[in-house]
Amino acid sequence: MKLLPLLTIAVISLMEDVTVSSFSTISSIKSKPLSTKTQLHSSSSPNLDRRSVLTNLASSVLLASTVIPAAASAAPIPDIPSVTSSEFDVILRDSAKSIVTVELSGVKSETALVRLADGTTFSISDLVESSTDPRSPLKLVARCRLYNVPVKNVGLAGVLSGENSIIGSSGKKKKSYMNKQVQKAEEKEQAKRERMAEDERERLAELYRMEGEEKEFLE
Repeated sequence: MKLLPLLTIAVISLMEDVTVSSFSTISSIKSKPLSTKTQLHSSSSPNLDRRSVLTNLASSVLLASTVIPAAASAAPIPDIPSVTSSEFDVILRDSAKSIVTVELSGVKSETALVRLADGTTFSISDLVESSTDPRSPLKLVARCRLYNVPVKNVGLAGVLSGENSIIGSSGKKKKSYMNKQVQKAEEKEQAKRERMAEDERERLAELYRMEGEEKEFLE
């Protein structure tokens, strides 16, 4: 039991010695003057930092001045002028005959491209999808038809005239068959009609030939 107080006193004295030595070391470091080399390095470090920043900035500006004009010249963007719906209405009223066609494209026909007789092309910038707004594509088509201006839906025409289109080359709607037997029967009927037409052509040719021979015989 007597050993415990002795150990406690020894630990406290040891901690005091460590604390005192630490403070003395710190004070000696603070009181020691810096060497000449260290002072030169600390005084020149701001200049070095400033020089490196200016060098990096100059290289960035030089790189931007060489890369940006090259990219701009390599990929020019066509500039198509545009008008609003109200401005197009003025053109429509004053010179509808100068408008060759109005082409609609897009998912909701929200893009309109106007082509004039002199080759000028411009777009209508403020079309909106609406059933009541006068800027809607439906209202635009109605106004164009009122002034006999041709309107072409480029997106719809591409869908209808593609490989899987529902409109044939003759402009008529293609028939779609859900039953293969009905499709085969229709193909056979089509072949039968073609054979009948060929037989009729041959019959007429033979008739004309006989009439010609008979005419020569009478003469």
